[in-house]
Amino acid sequence: RLQESASAAVTASPAQTQQLDADIAQLEGLLANVYLRNPELQANPRSHPDVRRMVERLDALQRERQAIANQQTDATIASGGLDATNSGAYIADLQRQISQERAALQGANARAATLSSRIGQAQGQLRGVPEQQVELGRLQRQQALSASTVQRLSEELERVSLAEDTELGIAQVITEVQVPTKPASPNLPLNLVLGGLLGLMLGLAGAAVRYRTDARVHTPDDLEEHGFAVLGTLPDLGAAMKDGRQEHDGASIDASLITLTHPFSPQAETFRHLHANLYSGAAMAPEVVLVTAPESGTGKSVVASNLAVAAAQAGRRVLLVDADLRKPTISELLGLGDHQALGEGPDGTNLVYWSTTVPSLFAMTPRETAQNPDEMWAPHQVGELLNNLRTAFDLVIVDAPPALHAADAALLAPHADAALLIAQAGASDLDALSQVAAELAGVGLSRIGAVLNRFDARKAVGFAKTAGVRQSAHRRV
Repeated sequence: RLQESASAAVTASPAQTQQLDADIAQLEGLLANVYLRNPELQANPRSHPDVRRMVERLDALQRERQAIANQQTDATIASGGLDATNSGAYIADLQRQISQERAALQGANARAATLSSRIGQAQGQLRGVPEQQVELGRLQRQQALSASTVQRLSEELERVSLAEDTELGIAQVITEVQVPTKPASPNLPLNLVLGGLLGLMLGLAGAAVRYRTDARVHTPDDLEEHGFAVLGTLPDLGAAMKDGRQEHDGASIDASLITLTHPFSPQAETFRHLHANLYSGAAMAPEVVLVTAPESGTGKSVVASNLAVAAAQAGRRVLLVDADLRKPTISELLGLGDHQALGEGPDGTNLVYWSTTVPSLFAMTPRETAQNPDEMWAPHQVGELLNNLRTAFDLVIVDAPPALHAADAALLAPHADAALLIAQAGASDLDALSQVAAELAGVGLSRIGAVLNRFDARKAVGFAKTAGVRQSAHRRV
């Protein structure tokens, strides 16, 4: 019977369809009443034979109604002359959806009408009875729910109809969807290249910031950019100093005196270049040279001693004066304690003369640590001392204490002809060097040169990696 009804659904009249919706609504209402009175049947309605028949009858009516709706939808699409390809398929789907929404709306209206009729019939006889009042309230709530469902279905039908009117004759398939054969990301080669470039740029930016903010001296160019005349660069003698002390003509000298321990080495030649640069381009050769540094630890005493040896080996009569009365080091470097002193210095100077193992090289050191060094370098006393030494020696090298730690260098500077500021590569502060140079210039010393000690061109950017130890081009002044 259901198959016959489905096949005849196309010819079903609106009245027959409305009657079918009314039967469905009435049967749903009966089942709701049964479930209300017997809640246990709602979980298993087929446990009771009468309820099972009612459920099966309701399912049959709903299938019949759905079949009628599908047949009506197909008839509507066929009457429109639409095919099942491209835009026709899309519009056919819209029309099928509209037809189904209309069928659902008709069913909802039928259920709402049935409920309204039942409410009208029961209102008169149910009032005043508590149990019947509950039934009346339930029917009214069910009516409100049905009205809400009708409103929702009406809005959905309007939306689908609007979509049909908008897309009709416009929608078409441009191209079929293509399934990618390989992932769009990640692109490993591109990511590696971009990461490398980004890392390079960040590294260069960091290096530039560090270069701009680093106040230490690293290369001779740093000194020249601050206005210093660079007289030479000297290597790091750390490897030679590990040898400790060595014997030289019966005296135990420090291994850092490379001009004596390894006189033909490239390191020793750097001090001979420094001696030559000291006299190059000068209208008058300096007789008294002051050697100092802004801070301790730069190796200035080692530089002064090797420079004095190089000058004596060049044939000059040289005196090396240890002017650091607080921490004298020249006697230890040259091993002067192994010999007898030549004699006492001028009265009140607390100085002792020494001969060394190097011909034409003499030394003057303090006899003991001075209690008040400033009294030793009083202007009239130090002036008289250095003037007398000028007449006895070709070159007097004065090893003064660090200029920022003591005022001795400033007291000796007015009586010197030139000064060498010793800077340690990677450690000395450029501002400190400029401060010392300004202080020496302020007391009347005009010839001030800089020496970059412990410089390794292999670790400096922009300097040639030449053979040997002297790895950078010296700029003579």
